[in-house]
Amino acid sequence: MDWNTLKEQVYCEDGSLRDIYVLDTSMEDWRKWTELVNGKYKVRFFNGNTEHAMDAIDFEMVKASWTGEVEAGSNAIITVGAFEVNCHFFVPEELENDIHPESFRSMDDHNQLMEYLAAVSNHLDKKVLLTAENCITSVAIEAEKGQIKYN
Repeated sequence: MDWNTLKEQVYCEDGSLRDIYVLDTSMEDWRKWTELVNGKYKVRFFNGNTEHAMDAIDFEMVKASWTGEVEAGSNAIITVGAFEVNCHFFVPEELENDIHPESFRSMDDHNQLMEYLAAVSNHLDKKVLLTAENCITSVAIEAEKGQIKYN
């Protein structure tokens, strides 16, 4: 797919985000994802309990927020090339990230996102979906077993 088509169909600047989903996740999947992003990317993690920023995701703090041990939520910003992937740790059963489509200015940016999706898919051995914001049925791109599929 060429850049102009991608910009129009996937990264159009309509004021909404694009979501990245991995469905039916477990605590182990989240642990693996945390290890992947902490090891491969620049990370800014805001610990909602201590209200401090850190340079790595504290998975134990994320788990504690899911189990109710702490009340404050946390979030992370993962830098992938020239853009950022956001994670808010909503629920353990679904890994959800989001991106701002206006951050994508070139085919290189797109390729870096595809590398991120493929890395997550390979590391978790699960399908990764790129969708319209809050619309899990509106899948634009799927990554699975090293393959990228455009819908």
